[in-house]
This record gives sequence, structure tokens and C-alpha cells, in this order.
Amino acid sequence: MANIITNKLTIRKGAKKIFSSLGSEVANHTIVSDELYDILKNFSFQKVIKCDPDDRQEAFDKWGCPSDAETSHEEFLGEDDTVNLINSFGEFCTEWHPPVEIVRALQKKFPDYTFALDFIDEGFCFCGSVDINGEENFSEEEKDMRYYGAYLLNLSHKELDEFLEVDEEDGKVKNDIDKFIEKNS
Repeated sequence: MANIITNKLTIRKGAKKIFSSLGSEVANHTIVSDELYDILKNFSFQKVIKCDPDDRQEAFDKWGCPSDAETSHEEFLGEDDTVNLINSFGEFCTEWHPPVEIVRALQKKFPDYTFALDFIDEGFCFCGSVDINGEENFSEEEKDMRYYGAYLLNLSHKELDEFLEVDEEDGKVKNDIDKFIEKNS
């Protein structure tokens, strides 16, 4: 089973957050260009950087992770199994690592906007961000896990502590993220 990273993309034009604006202006998406709107509505790394999706090493080299964006939430599925980032308010999942190169490519392709990415790996207990300069900030610090976990997983700090409880025998986190979120939703 692949290790899953929860990612949350934030896009701004000036001080205005794009996803919250698009959520209220879906019929009239004049806040973003048609090209960016299409990418967000049916998000696939292939729309940003093309590569052979069956070649996991090429995908990792070009995208920063070995496979395309995914979601386990049916209501966030776009056309052709893409992720509708407008409905998910920028949330999607990746395998093993955040898509650092995708964020950098989006920033270059759309310089009038700023792109930032927050991510957390609940299984291997690391988190961080890719800032608007494309710099990756990685952490395994507990305080950072609490911050990103509460933010990305929409959990209280108490729920996050329960989730991050480690099995003393094997040193791994006890909970399966999908079952845990389902139980606490």
C-alpha cells in the first residue's frame, strides 16, 4: 500500500484567496483565466507537466511524486478521474511525497497568482509546505505535525493527538487515516 500525503493548495491573486471566491462565483469565474479555471476544475498533473504516467520514476522526477493527484471523496472527482480542486477547496492526495515541481510550474505558468502548498504525511509523520517561491519546508517536529494536522485534517488538537498515537511495539501510528476521519466526521 502506498503512503498517502494530504495536500492543500492555496492560490491567491493579491490578497484574495481564489478557491473561496470561485466557490461563490462558479457560474462567473472571471477571477481566474479560463486556462487556470480548467486546470483547477479538472486537476491533473498532466495538464501542468506532461510525462508518461506509467513511468513512476519519470513522474517523480517531473512532478515531485510518483503518481497523479487523487481524492477518495467522490464529490471531489472531476472529469476522467481528475480532482475538482474548486469543490475540494484545494485539497487532494498524492503518493509518498508532495508535488513540489507542480507547484513551481504553476507559479511560473501563472505569474499573476501565488501558489502555496501545505502537506502532511500521517503515516510517516512528516509535514511541511511549498511556499510561493517554490521552496520546500519539511518538518518532523511534533508542533508542526499538530499545526498541519489540525489544518489539513480539520481535526481538533485532541483528535489529532488520538490519531497520532504510536504503537509502542512497532513504533508506527496506530490509526488508518480514512477510517479515523470517517469515525470522527
